[in-house]
Amino acid sequence: MISEKEIAGIIDALGAVTLGEIKEIVHEIEFLNEDTNTPSEEIERLCAKAKSKHWAEIITHKEIEGISPEDLQNPDEEYFILGADAFPEYPPKLSEALDILKLHKRELDREKIIHRFARRLKMKIKHLSNKINESQKDGKALKKLDKQYSDLLNLYYDYDSWIPEAFSELEDDVLKLAEKLESLKKA
Repeated sequence: MISEKEIAGIIDALGAVTLGEIKEIVHEIEFLNEDTNTPSEEIERLCAKAKSKHWAEIITHKEIEGISPEDLQNPDEEYFILGADAFPEYPPKLSEALDILKLHKRELDREKIIHRFARRLKMKIKHLSNKINESQKDGKALKKLDKQYSDLLNLYYDYDSWIPEAFSELEDDVLKLAEKLESLKKA
């Protein structure tokens, strides 16, 4: 049975990979290792769990350099990339499976990746700022806002360590949220 960390290893080996490709790779590795096949639903669950832990992130073909026209059979297809919190492990016989399936590493466009995740982080900051502005000074609501701020701060630091200096312009916005939250608590 493949693990979440091995899913991250598959993603890391290819740079960007679709869910369908992950399933093919997992099944090929299991065949090579004479293991039983992991059901597709279980692989989907592992990928979703890896994404929720920021071991994997989602992009589109637009963030991949030199993508070939045959990769665009489905322009809406999503690709997994290695996330900020990933510590990948490489499944046994991964390179053999990749050779058999004729899959090669895809190079990512760093600037487009930064733009995508900076935009996503800005939206989360704005959303939490609006929640703080609309919130009442109520113990339960303040605890929830504190938790959301903590999650956002952790995400900011994860992204900043993932791609150093790429998100530094958002640091002030994140810290201003802490000030707004403290002001709300004192009000």
